[in-house]
Amino acid sequence: MNMIKPNFPQAVVNSHPFHINGNLSLSDFCRLSEDLALAAELVERALYAFEHAFHPSFNIASGTCRVPYQRQVNRYVSSLAQPKITNLR
Repeated sequence: MNMIKPNFPQAVVNSHPFHINGNLSLSDFCRLSEDLALAAELVERALYAFEHAFHPSFNIASGTCRVPYQRQVNRYVSSLAQPKITNLR
Protein backbone atom coordinates (compact mmCIF):
# COMPACT_ATOMS: atom_id res chain seq x y z
CA MET A 1 0.00 0.00 0.00
CA ASN A 2 1.12 3.52 -0.67
CA MET A 3 1.85 5.04 2.73
CA ILE A 4 1.87 8.61 1.39
CA LYS A 5 -1.86 8.49 0.66
CA PRO A 6 -3.80 6.88 3.52
CA ASN A 7 -7.14 7.13 1.70
CA PHE A 8 -7.45 3.42 0.94
CA PRO A 9 -6.56 2.13 4.44
CA GLN A 10 -8.80 4.83 5.93
CA ALA A 11 -11.71 3.73 3.74
CA VAL A 12 -11.14 0.09 4.68
CA VAL A 13 -11.00 0.89 8.40
CA ASN A 14 -14.10 3.07 8.14
CA SER A 15 -16.13 0.30 6.52
CA HIS A 16 -14.49 -2.62 8.39
CA PRO A 17 -13.19 -1.36 11.78
CA PHE A 18 -11.48 -4.65 12.67
CA HIS A 19 -9.65 -5.21 9.38
CA ILE A 20 -6.21 -6.11 10.72
CA ASN A 21 -4.07 -5.08 7.75
CA GLY A 22 -6.00 -1.83 7.31
CA ASN A 23 -5.54 -0.94 10.98
CA LEU A 24 -1.81 -1.71 10.85
CA SER A 25 -1.28 0.29 7.65
CA LEU A 26 -3.18 3.27 8.99
CA SER A 27 -1.32 2.97 12.29
CA ASP A 28 2.01 3.22 10.45
CA PHE A 29 0.83 6.33 8.66
CA CYS A 30 -0.38 7.90 11.93
CA ARG A 31 2.93 7.08 13.60
CA LEU A 32 4.83 8.77 10.78
CA SER A 33 2.47 11.75 11.04
CA GLU A 34 3.23 11.87 14.78
CA ASP A 35 -0.34 11.09 15.81
CA LEU A 36 0.84 8.51 18.32
CA ALA A 37 -2.42 8.25 20.25
CA LEU A 38 -4.39 7.22 17.17
CA ALA A 39 -1.55 4.91 16.05
CA ALA A 40 -1.66 3.13 19.42
CA GLU A 41 -5.45 2.85 19.27
CA LEU A 42 -5.29 1.26 15.81
CA VAL A 43 -2.67 -1.25 16.96
CA GLU A 44 -4.85 -2.08 19.97
CA ARG A 45 -7.84 -2.62 17.68
CA ALA A 46 -5.83 -4.93 15.42
CA LEU A 47 -4.56 -6.85 18.46
CA TYR A 48 -8.14 -7.18 19.73
CA ALA A 49 -9.22 -8.59 16.35
CA PHE A 50 -6.33 -11.08 16.43
CA GLU A 51 -7.16 -12.23 19.95
CA HIS A 52 -10.76 -12.89 19.02
CA ALA A 53 -9.71 -14.92 15.98
CA PHE A 54 -7.56 -17.33 18.01
CA HIS A 55 -8.60 -20.95 18.24
CA PRO A 56 -10.03 -21.76 21.71
CA SER A 57 -7.11 -24.09 22.50
CA PHE A 58 -4.54 -21.44 21.53
CA ASN A 59 -3.26 -19.97 24.80
CA ILE A 60 -0.63 -17.33 24.16
CA ALA A 61 0.23 -17.14 27.88
CA SER A 62 1.19 -20.83 28.08
CA GLY A 63 4.36 -20.38 26.05
CA THR A 64 3.80 -23.66 24.23
CA CYS A 65 2.00 -22.24 21.21
CA ARG A 66 4.02 -21.45 18.12
CA VAL A 67 3.20 -19.21 15.18
CA PRO A 68 5.73 -19.96 12.42
CA TYR A 69 6.93 -16.81 10.68
CA GLN A 70 7.60 -18.78 7.47
CA ARG A 71 3.86 -18.88 6.74
CA GLN A 72 2.71 -15.66 5.07
CA VAL A 73 -0.54 -15.48 7.05
CA ASN A 74 1.37 -15.47 10.35
CA ARG A 75 3.58 -12.50 9.53
CA TYR A 76 0.94 -10.03 10.66
CA VAL A 77 1.29 -11.42 14.18
CA SER A 78 4.95 -10.37 14.21
CA SER A 79 4.22 -6.96 12.75
CA LEU A 80 1.55 -6.46 15.39
CA ALA A 81 3.60 -7.72 18.30
CA GLN A 82 6.71 -5.66 17.50
CA PRO A 83 5.22 -2.21 18.30
CA LYS A 84 3.68 -3.59 21.50
CA ILE A 85 7.03 -5.01 22.64
CA THR A 86 8.87 -1.83 21.69
CA ASN A 87 6.43 0.30 23.70
CA LEU A 88 6.98 -1.87 26.81
CA ARG A 89 10.61 -0.75 27.08
